[in-house]
This record gives sequence, structure tokens and C-alpha cells, in this order.
Amino acid sequence: MKKKLAVLILALLMLTSCGVPGGKSKGSDTDYLKLMKEYKTPEKETSAAEDNAAFDEFLDRVFRESMEGDFLTMHFSVVDYKSYGIEKPPVDLGEVVYGFDEENYQYMEDQLAELQSFDYNELSLRQQYDYDALEYSLYETLASFPYYRYTF
Repeated sequence: MKKKLAVLILALLMLTSCGVPGGKSKGSDTDYLKLMKEYKTPEKETSAAEDNAAFDEFLDRVFRESMEGDFLTMHFSVVDYKSYGIEKPPVDLGEVVYGFDEENYQYMEDQLAELQSFDYNELSLRQQYDYDALEYSLYETLASFPYYRYTF
């Protein structure tokens, strides 16, 4: 009986301790999990005869920043990092962040806002596919932030 009670108490503690401190997740004004689940790509219509150079520069910058973020990501994602203009990040195992990573969350929201500042219909068909993939990925990343205790 005591063993069952201890298991029940442990299970309840685990369930109640998995939320975001204060019970309210950052970004609750924008429910990224809902946006991610209901995500539908717009119909592909474009008036652009060629690629939008500013959008390609934005994508290149986002790619470089993500590769320069940590050595392991860069090492397993890019064969010749110098050809992409990527600076080799320091070789380390990364950093463990305890608690909600406010700085990274804001960085992702800023990236999403910058992405959404581009007029979708002014992008080429190829760029619209890139836009959709990046937008969904950012929604997915932002939706996972409240579950920071589940990361490894």
C-alpha cells in the first residue's frame, strides 16, 4: 500500500512539475502549437519573374547563423563551411540552459517576424517553398519552447 502511494505521489509530482514556471507559457498571446497544427501553405501564385534577392540574402544569413551556432551542427551539416562564408564555431559540447531561454525565444520570434515581412506573392515559386518550410520550422521551434525540460 505504501509503495503504491509513493508511486502515485511521484507520478503526480512529475505531472505537475512539467509546466512552465508560473503556469503561463511565453508567447501565450500567440499559440504557436495551434498555428503549427493548423498550418496550411497558401496557394502558390506569384507575379515574380525572378528570385527576390533580399529574401535570398535573408535565407543565407539565417543558414549561416544556424551553422555558426555550434560546432556539432556545422560539422554534420556542411562539408565545406568556408565556401558558405561560415566562421568555424568553437569546438565544445554546447551549453546547458536551465529554465526558459528567453534570449533564444526572442531570437526565433524576430526571425519569424522578419520572414513574414516579405510579401509572399512577390517571391518566386522556389522561394515560396523555402518560405513555407522555414515558417513551419519556426512555428514548430517556438511551440516547443514551453517544454524546455524535455530537451536533452
